[in-house]
Amino acid sequence: MATMRSTQGALERAYDGFNRAADGDLIESYVYEINALRHRYSYLLRQVRQLQGDSAPACR
Repeated sequence: MATMRSTQGALERAYDGFNRAADGDLIESYVYEINALRHRYSYLLRQVRQLQGDSAPACR
């Protein structure tokens, strides 16, 4: 899913920025961004799992 790959890329960039940041305010903004992206990724993962579950053949 393209949205998941995009979110993963944004998360990697946010972690990279966090690791390079020296200013407290900038560090705090990266923490906020990382948390938001992790929540977005978690949501997308649940959506994919739900779609996979809905498309699985029923066991009888």
